Amino acid sequence: MTADFNCLATRCVFCFLLLYVTESVCKDHRQATPGHGQCVMYGMCGVNPINGKRVPCTYTGPPKPLTDPTARRVLEEWCPDFSHETNTCCDSHQLSWLQALLAVPDQILGPCPACQYNFRNVFCNMVCSPKQSDFIAVTGTSSQSVTAIKYDVTTTFADGMYDSCKDVTMPSSGDNAISILCGWPADECSPKRLLHNLGNIRNGQSAFSIKFSVTDSPEALPSGETLYPMNATTIPCSSPVGNKSRCSCRDCGAVPCPPTTPIPANPCTNSQTNGIQNVPGYVSLHLLIQRLGNHSRIKHLYPPPSLQSIMFQSVFEKTFLHQILDLQSKIQSLSFTMSSTSVTLDNICLHDSVSKHCTIASVLQYFQNSKRNVDKKVMDRSGFFVMADYLDHLLQCFRRPQTSFDPPLNMSCVSEYGGVVQPFQVFCGYDGANYQNSTQLVMTFVIKNPRMSPDASMWVNGLRRFTQTWQNANKEVKITTFFEPPN
Repeated sequence: MTADFNCLATRCVFCFLLLYVTESVCKDHRQATPGHGQCVMYGMCGVNPINGKRVPCTYTGPPKPLTDPTARRVLEEWCPDFSHETNTCCDSHQLSWLQALLAVPDQILGPCPACQYNFRNVFCNMVCSPKQSDFIAVTGTSSQSVTAIKYDVTTTFADGMYDSCKDVTMPSSGDNAISILCGWPADECSPKRLLHNLGNIRNGQSAFSIKFSVTDSPEALPSGETLYPMNATTIPCSSPVGNKSRCSCRDCGAVPCPPTTPIPANPCTNSQTNGIQNVPGYVSLHLLIQRLGNHSRIKHLYPPPSLQSIMFQSVFEKTFLHQILDLQSKIQSLSFTMSSTSVTLDNICLHDSVSKHCTIASVLQYFQNSKRNVDKKVMDRSGFFVMADYLDHLLQCFRRPQTSFDPPLNMSCVSEYGGVVQPFQVFCGYDGANYQNSTQLVMTFVIKNPRMSPDASMWVNGLRRFTQTWQNANKEVKITTFFEPPN
């Protein structure tokens, strides 16, 4: 009897241990297998104390139902891969935040639907995927706000996304779009460099730090979590996306196409050959703007502790730039009527593929045509020394016109219409690359050819009358108008 009891007890202990070990192994296996993830962020919680931008809340738990009809329409339009999901890791506030986050990239990548789709997917997965915890870990918080995350993606996804976007150009300027997003010249960019800049909190766009890791292996974190890299399917630029066509030949290296001839970008010397893109049926209308009279040059001191300075010509005086911005704004709002037909610049200008703004190249585009931006400055702690102002920003834009974030002033050099404005397109009379020595400003409007468009012809004739009247009231300014190609 005792032997039977001991045997029974031994069997029970063995079974208990077997059940415990099996349950533990299975439990560990479930945690370590991708596909069983949950949310690590949900909703919006205050601002990041580092940059003042709104950030999501930390949240560890299952995805939640997205029932708001407007939010679901946004999800379907911007993140179609998740449109079938009833439960997501994003609410309506996060989707509005996502739209704002993607506004600039969406504008400049719009000419290529596949690139736009793949690029959006980087952030759609980050914000809305119901399996966030599979590939994202929160690594920094402030109260309940997310300030830093780690985000793993596969080499296949990173390469596919990058390859679909690397040849996209902005039709308004002919510049490579990737250079704006990468923080490097297009020929020096790479998938890892692109992702690094997208996650850099200093880029002016990212609300919190995103440390991207491009890897094809699971990654065990010190916290005990295991990340499995996100591997969403990418669409090559040579393929259509839904009811949208494939990327144009010039935006996709996989599709052969004939070369286009650019319009010379320097109307002063006609020597540049890589400037504003020649678009059939359109011409560049240049306004050469000269400041008459004797005006002192501007001595600009570099921020302390430097004792050096640099001289700018008088066309860079802030009050004069305000005056020229006012001129540009008035030209943009001109409307002329003939035979009950009204024509504005917006009716005849070249718009970027997804932008609502006309293609206008001018020095004011380095400030997104904003007087407030021209007036920005940063003082030292004592409030005595100017650490950065509009002239420092211009120097940065002279060197790297594709800069999307100039840290001291929290400004971009990228134009309001989303294109990169090269210095040689908007200045005259400089030597070498010393654009601060320019003696004339150039304002260029890309419009329909007046010889082919009656509306454009009427608007241009009205513009000539307006500029003459404006010069009569502003006698210290001389404006010369001409076309490229010659009209």
